[in-house]
Amino acid sequence: MCGQLKNAHYFYENRAPRYKVPFGCLPFSLCPPSGQQIASGGEDRMIRLWDAQTGACCQMLSGHKDRVMSVAYSSSGNQLASVSEDRTIRLWDVISGHCFATMDDVESTISSVVWSENSDGSFL
Repeated sequence: MCGQLKNAHYFYENRAPRYKVPFGCLPFSLCPPSGQQIASGGEDRMIRLWDAQTGACCQMLSGHKDRVMSVAYSSSGNQLASVSEDRTIRLWDVISGHCFATMDDVESTISSVVWSENSDGSFL
């Protein structure tokens, strides 16, 4: 998880009341550096980008064919990585909502994703 959201249940119940898809654990990530946006994934295969202050859903990203297990913003906040039970990893441009890369040859289900910056400035 990038950043901290002290009470995800409070956000779900009070800031995002229209997000009524059942979940056991809501994967989310707080956008750096401002913390003004939150990304969440769920059992409905969608990724939602939320305004952290108002709770309004700003954008929905679709492409996964099964439950989204984890989401993570890059350190710039301009890109988002997601993994799903469909055994894919997707990389998203947050501004356009476009999925610019998909890794679909993953042999097993991945439950979490994080960004790691290399010494040359590239990311894994």
